[in-house]
Amino acid sequence: DGDEESEKLDLSDDETGPTKKQSPNRPSQSELFKEIVKAHGFSVDSAFDKWVQQGKELGREEIMLAVCNLRKGKMYGRAF
Repeated sequence: DGDEESEKLDLSDDETGPTKKQSPNRPSQSELFKEIVKAHGFSVDSAFDKWVQQGKELGREEIMLAVCNLRKGKMYGRAF
């Protein structure tokens, strides 16, 4: 019957199963996150200062990724 063919969905291989959404351009763990974890105490100020002194850009995307990494690690005290 021709109706069966019209009822089928044309899905690409990417759409056929559950996938983990992650941007290919974004790393899963922030370099800023690693600096925050290495910093002593719960203050992130020293990690931010060190980051800027190294000439690295402290942008919104980097900060948000670091905060997400902190929350995933249940480091809520450091996640602002």
